[in-house]
Amino acid sequence: MFLHLYVAEARGLPVSDNHGRSDPYLKFKVNGKKYRTGTVNERLNPIWTSHFTVDKLKGDEELELTVWDADSRLSKQDLLGIYPMKVSKIPDEGMCGWCSLLDGESKQPSLETGELRLMAWLQKEGGKPDMKARDKAFADLLDAEKKSASSGSVEVFVGSWNVGNAQTGDLSDWIPKDKYPVYVIGAQECEYKAREGCKTCMDDWVKYLSEAIGEKAKLLKCKSLGQMRLAIFCTDDARGNITNIISRKEATGIGHVINNKGGTGVGFKYKDTRMLFINAHLAAHQGRSA
Repeated sequence: MFLHLYVAEARGLPVSDNHGRSDPYLKFKVNGKKYRTGTVNERLNPIWTSHFTVDKLKGDEELELTVWDADSRLSKQDLLGIYPMKVSKIPDEGMCGWCSLLDGESKQPSLETGELRLMAWLQKEGGKPDMKARDKAFADLLDAEKKSASSGSVEVFVGSWNVGNAQTGDLSDWIPKDKYPVYVIGAQECEYKAREGCKTCMDDWVKYLSEAIGEKAKLLKCKSLGQMRLAIFCTDDARGNITNIISRKEATGIGHVINNKGGTGVGFKYKDTRMLFINAHLAAHQGRSA
């Protein structure tokens, strides 16, 4: 079995050099054999257009595509991002698109590591690489991607309100039920006694939000800081297009420790589009805003 891999480009790579750029290249190793793109100097959005053919695959291999900054031989190479790829997870028709890179140190999703554009196809027949079959498979993948992109829009309902530390009531006059594939709801001063059947205010708030939103959308992610809440719900169809879910919180009270002020954020990628939602509760009055 052969793996045909096309490493097209990357975008949004982190800065590694003092001049505000990086000199990125990509490399990986399979069954002891090393593969590498060329180096693109002083670019955060490098274009490689490199083709690789990996032979003698069993199908259970796990590749780790790593993007590096090419420093001088006297200095340590900086790892910019990682994309793990399981050969067994590549569909029969192949894969094509932008893939989120993991952080080089934590190997966790990050908004700052950028993305990698790839095409991959497994040739399961024949004793030698079939480039005509590869080119056809890649052409079919690009056609499918174009059709998917033309219908790639998504409607998102976004709402925010100051709960005033009171129990959530009827929200039907505000939130359209079972209408949108994605709902993003933020709340401030949301801390009250949970009703029967709920252990915490958070449980209570999410429960009543779910009832208002409807049965089609389910909770994707909820992030809290003090009395601030940010919840995202989505339908099953929308969930299939969502990847790279990340959440953060930041206190801006005294010493950036007290969490009575600050914000929460949840980000993800919908198909090839990155989305970031922030719910903030800052100091009152315009004169206290920067």
